[in-house]
Amino acid sequence: MAALVLPLAHLGLDHLLAGFNWDDAIYLLMADAYFGRLDDIPVLEQTVFAWRSYPPLYPLLIGLFGGGATQLETAFVVNAAAGGAAVVLLYCYARQLTGNLILSAQAALILALTPAALSYANGLWSENLFIPMSLCALLIARSRARHAIIFSALLFALAAITRTAGIAYCLGFTAWLASTKPEHWKVAGVIACLIPIAERTLNQGTYLALISGRDFSASAMAGELYGNASALVVGFAHNWAFHGAFSIALGTLVFALAAWALIQRRFALEALLLATYCVSITLWGYPEQAARFVYPLMPLTLVLALTGASSLPAQRRFNIAAFIVLLAVGGSSAQHLLARWTAAPPDLPNSLRMSHAFLFAADPQSAHAQARYRAQIVRDIQHIETVVQPRECVVSELPALVLLHARRAATPSPWPSWGSLAENRHTPCRYYYALPAYFPGETLDVVSGLGATPLFVSPGYDPQAPGAPTGVLFDFFTN
Repeated sequence: MAALVLPLAHLGLDHLLAGFNWDDAIYLLMADAYFGRLDDIPVLEQTVFAWRSYPPLYPLLIGLFGGGATQLETAFVVNAAAGGAAVVLLYCYARQLTGNLILSAQAALILALTPAALSYANGLWSENLFIPMSLCALLIARSRARHAIIFSALLFALAAITRTAGIAYCLGFTAWLASTKPEHWKVAGVIACLIPIAERTLNQGTYLALISGRDFSASAMAGELYGNASALVVGFAHNWAFHGAFSIALGTLVFALAAWALIQRRFALEALLLATYCVSITLWGYPEQAARFVYPLMPLTLVLALTGASSLPAQRRFNIAAFIVLLAVGGSSAQHLLARWTAAPPDLPNSLRMSHAFLFAADPQSAHAQARYRAQIVRDIQHIETVVQPRECVVSELPALVLLHARRAATPSPWPSWGSLAENRHTPCRYYYALPAYFPGETLDVVSGLGATPLFVSPGYDPQAPGAPTGVLFDFFTN
């Protein structure tokens, strides 16, 4: 386990990935809030409101070990440890179902070397805790230990207050209990479902945000569901390897073998979990996040694929085939990472080398452009700390970065375009850190023409557009 955890923790130690997505900033602030460490952190009221709709267990664990917005290194180590635990529990679960030590170890290593695991394990995503908790719940549910069902129900409930989609697992688990263990299903089902449903009822912001502004007509919903489902299939197929054709082939093989195992009707629990989870993330939307949403399904489908293959003739040959797949996945990841890293700018921080945008860009040129872009943004944010006074706040398209790395209060930009600034200049902040890449086709003259004073203009990152800056800090919005 240490061999897996320590490299992951080391890659995250410069912690500059934190803040490029809004979720990680909210988790870190929640961790500090739970343990009374928010006094020295500038947080606006709307930021505090945002975290009320986030499941609490993941940031609670980070905060318990001392991680938070002021202790990013600790947060990444806790996150990496959860990722290592997921790999170990996958091995245990595979060994429980197949009884094959070598095959189970190969499966754990295959998962650890996939692009999805390498990328998401180095970001502060709640999936990294959700996966080991759900695997542990499955392990206990299939054991013969006394009170195993109760403990399993409790773990499924805790997984559900780690990620909202975990409620689907609770429903699937309860349905399995009702059909196979009627003497236990009432007590265990209540434990599995009541805890997350009560927690979500107290924090309704997630669901209110989900349904507000959506078109619920039959044609619109059909189109949306089709788009969501298509994105999830594509995300699953591309999560297995960096090379597209091989990843699709491997994803298809895993899916086919898992389906064969389910056809054998020996895995009713796993079938219900997969079905309810897939329905929930299809309804949830956000197809641009589909690859991350299906990441928690990869360990379960991989183990099912092993059991499906174990029921086929010539199992010894399959052991050799699994080893070849392991070498292919590892070789694909190693080749891709070395190619990207060796051609990357030498001053690029380690965590940015493991960012999803850098690893999954379509080609090396796009990856390096993304790397230069993000590295320059980090330098801009560090500069903001020296320019903006501690009690002032900043409007930005990336407010989480300003909050975490410049230690200044920040709020998301309310403008869909710079042209809308003339009609709506209301903001609680005096400063605006503008990112031209978020407004293609528009020029900074619009902002300057409204009386804004640029305090600094950072160099551009795109060699094909040398005149376009990465970011500009304006002093304009005074109250």
